[in-house]
This record gives sequence, structure tokens and C-alpha cells, in this order.
Amino acid sequence: MASWTLRLRVRYGETDRMGRAYYARYFDWFTDGRTELIRCMGLSYRQLEDQGVFLPVLEAACRYLRPVDYDDELELEVRLERLTPTRMDFAYRLRLAATGQPVAEGTTRHAFIDRRGKPVNLRKARPEVWRRLEPLQAATPLPRESVAPAGSSVAPPPSHGDEPAPRGTRAAPARRAADRADPVATPSSTPEASEGDDRRC
Repeated sequence: MASWTLRLRVRYGETDRMGRAYYARYFDWFTDGRTELIRCMGLSYRQLEDQGVFLPVLEAACRYLRPVDYDDELELEVRLERLTPTRMDFAYRLRLAATGQPVAEGTTRHAFIDRRGKPVNLRKARPEVWRRLEPLQAATPLPRESVAPAGSSVAPPPSHGDEPAPRGTRAAPARRAADRADPVATPSSTPEASEGDDRRC
């Protein structure tokens, strides 16, 4: 599945009285990340909604691994975990940009609905929209022209292995078919903290 890396910096207004990033802000960063992942395919959330397609959050969870402070620079890797004509699920990994130390992990689950709030099958109801989203299923590097939200910047797309490819380097060539091993599914981390998110994206 497709993935995208967003670079951001903790702003003063995103911290609490203790000087730490407020826990709810992580969900805002998740929103920024998945918005840019979709945008890089040439289809924005706004365009989806203008065509009568909405993507509400069904579940949102975050596991906090270490606190971050004002002005810390972070990298958020967003990975599309599931895409069907009726559903989209994302996974998130947040880390310190300077050291790569993990900061948080999270997931969100979404459903496609129409203006009446009814579930919709994009392949049947909006085939032109589905054709734009379907390439996200491919494990190929995404375009780099995407513009990040204010206060953040877009890093080059990571390779589709376990870790992002270093900046300025190219991903290693694929192994020969005879050398490939069967992929082994790894279970997602069990969230230890979660918060409902009733926003529209």
C-alpha cells in the first residue's frame, strides 16, 4: 500500500501547561498526513466532498511512546493499510526527525458516505472517483509535488520496506523472484489510548 512522510514542527499553541505537545494534537497531525497522502494522487479531500463523497472517522487510536516539546521537529509516516470501494484505513508512525526515535503510533478507520450520510460503494456510485483512489493500493513511490499544510513540510516518500529510504538515496532494486520470501503479516500494535474523532476528515 502507498505511504507518505510529512515533516512538521511542534508549535507553541500545540503544547499544554507542562510544555508538552497536547495529546489531542496528534490526531490533527494524523489528519494532515492522510490529507497529503490523498492529495499527492491529485485528489483532495475538498474535491471528494464537492462530488458528494465524505470520509468520516469510524475509529481513531493513538499509542503515546514518549512526550514531545515545543519546537521539536517530527516526521510522520502515513501508510494506507486498507482500501476498498467502501472503506479506507490508515496507520501512522511519528518519530523525532533528528534521531528517528519513535514518538507515537496510531490508526484511523474510515467509511465512504454520501451527502445523506448513507454508506456508498465508490466503484458503483462514483466510478470516476474510485479510479483516482485505486492507484493508492499499489506499493509504488508517490509523486513529490504535494504541498504540506501550514507549519509543516513534505519529506520524500519512504521506501516500501520496514524503514524509510535515507534522503538523497534511491531504493535498492527488487530481488530476483527466486530470492523473494513469502511476506509475513505483522499484527498492528494494540492502541493503549484512544479518542473519538467526529470531524469529517
